[in-house]
Amino acid sequence: MVTQSVNNYKKFKDDVREYYLSRNVDAEKEINQFIDYISQCYDGISRCFFSYKFMKYLYLRRHDVINKNQHFWIAFIGKKGGEGKSTLAKQALHFVDHSFHSDTRCAASFEKFIENIKQTKKIDKVAYPSLLLDEVDPKLHHASVDGRTLRSITTKVRQLNLFVGVCANTLNDIPAFIHDRINTIIKIDDHHRFWLYDNNYDSPKFSIVDDIKKEWNQSKHAIFKDKSIIKRAHMKNQSFSKELPFTEHTYLEEKDKDLFADIDLYLNSKNGKASPQAPALPVPDRMDTEIIKAKRAGESSASIAARFNRTHRMINMICKKFNHLLENSGNWKPRVF
Repeated sequence: MVTQSVNNYKKFKDDVREYYLSRNVDAEKEINQFIDYISQCYDGISRCFFSYKFMKYLYLRRHDVINKNQHFWIAFIGKKGGEGKSTLAKQALHFVDHSFHSDTRCAASFEKFIENIKQTKKIDKVAYPSLLLDEVDPKLHHASVDGRTLRSITTKVRQLNLFVGVCANTLNDIPAFIHDRINTIIKIDDHHRFWLYDNNYDSPKFSIVDDIKKEWNQSKHAIFKDKSIIKRAHMKNQSFSKELPFTEHTYLEEKDKDLFADIDLYLNSKNGKASPQAPALPVPDRMDTEIIKAKRAGESSASIAARFNRTHRMINMICKKFNHLLENSGNWKPRVF
């Protein structure tokens, strides 16, 4: 039995070493390297924050990123909020990158996320950095100008060897350009326990993450109660600490500030007041401009969809996004491209 690190940290490391040696005596070198890595991460605070088995999983995943020139994106999925998604994500991201701190590497917007990538890779020169997207606004559409740009960026950043955590209450809150990058899904329940799903550990199918994504729209969170799905979890019913390996300062303050800015924006709009923090209205690109012109000319959404080879739903979403241009028909001058 492995001693808990909070009771005796040194004995915990000795027990973990013996545990793995008893299962593979020929892997002593690799096991010692794993224990050394735990020491690098936690000797300064003499405790750990989740199970040694989850540590070993993250250690091996980190090894793959470094030695196979990969990247690793992991989704932490709750349901109502308060399950501990952000806590577990921060603990895990700190384990694979000891320089990770939520004050500098967490983002609640895609703009901040891209800024963090640039800061860590180009300016700070971190070789294998961890970053966190913490419950970002899900309203950004993949077909919008920003959505297409972000898809292009996230497709290319794979060469930057990133570890990225994404926290959300549902997979639907994760935009397609992020959704497609997810390698691992961790489901966290109301009792602070988690289940981990990873294609690489899903023998013989090696498709569990893809299967969860595929069935999500129909099953939603119920898929995590499906016995055929649960038995394919690489790790089941795992616990983790409610504490962090570092002290948070500015991130929680910035998160509250962003929330209240959104609240003020909403209340001001309902009261008919101009908000000093109101964002600029979206500007249509070439395709959007032609669609708006057609809609204002009286053409039906179905006809526009057929003419521009778009779905009816997408046309309606574009019209909704640029509703201010459709309603204020007298003051808009289409941009010349």
